[in-house]
Amino acid sequence: MGSIHLAMQNMMPYDMILKAMSYGLCFKAKDEEGNLFPSDVVFLEALSIDFESTLIKDLFFDPISDHLIIVELKNHYKHIS
Repeated sequence: MGSIHLAMQNMMPYDMILKAMSYGLCFKAKDEEGNLFPSDVVFLEALSIDFESTLIKDLFFDPISDHLIIVELKNHYKHIS
């Protein structure tokens, strides 16, 4: 979020940062046995249930100042997940 905030302060585009972030949210790391990590499973399930609340609670997005970013990120995420 720091790079997005910096881009916003300097009136620069941040759409590619959002796109990269959305891919990061979809990343499914696996252990040596090919299983997803339990904490990742919990996080991905939480995202699918309530995307906005998960970003606020788990990733410490600000519900007010980051609202537009959350909406844009959700749109990117929906298209790739």
